[in-house]
Amino acid sequence: MNVLISIFNPAEFYPPTLNAVEYLAGKYDSIVLLTHSIEGDNQWKFPENVQVIFAGQWPADLGRSGRWKNIKRFIHYALTFRKIFRRNQYNLVLLYEPYAALAYKLATLFYGRRTPLLWYHNHDILEPLSQGKFSIGRCAIKAEQAIFPSLSIFSLPSNERKEFFPMDKLKGKYFFVPNYPSK
Repeated sequence: MNVLISIFNPAEFYPPTLNAVEYLAGKYDSIVLLTHSIEGDNQWKFPENVQVIFAGQWPADLGRSGRWKNIKRFIHYALTFRKIFRRNQYNLVLLYEPYAALAYKLATLFYGRRTPLLWYHNHDILEPLSQGKFSIGRCAIKAEQAIFPSLSIFSLPSNERKEFFPMDKLKGKYFFVPNYPSK
């Protein structure tokens, strides 16, 4: 069985995400992890059945990137997601964060094929008012809300965060998965 895991931010920023990749690698034949590398630093050693695809480098100082570089970074990430998603049949697609949800929505919007199991784990909530009106962040928030009817699994690291999501539209199951690093 094949799994696609997608996280826009570098996976190395989130130890619980790394733990999930390692755990799933022990349960599935093949894992593809789409993420960003960290400029000047990629030290995590993944199991042999995990193929890491870097959509680009995450700058050490994100503040110097600028809006257009961030838009370009997301477009490249979304196109890479689409290419990976179209190339293989995945039994499970695990999306972390709203930007991964937006990339999934864009890939299925133009491609149409869905996956048998779609899992969304949100580890950070984007505040709509903190995002520009026509920003990628605002689009990501809308995509995050829109995927709920398609989800097989939705998980959060805190039950208190459920109020920020359209749980009434969730057709799948909800799980509380704490962010405790195992390593």
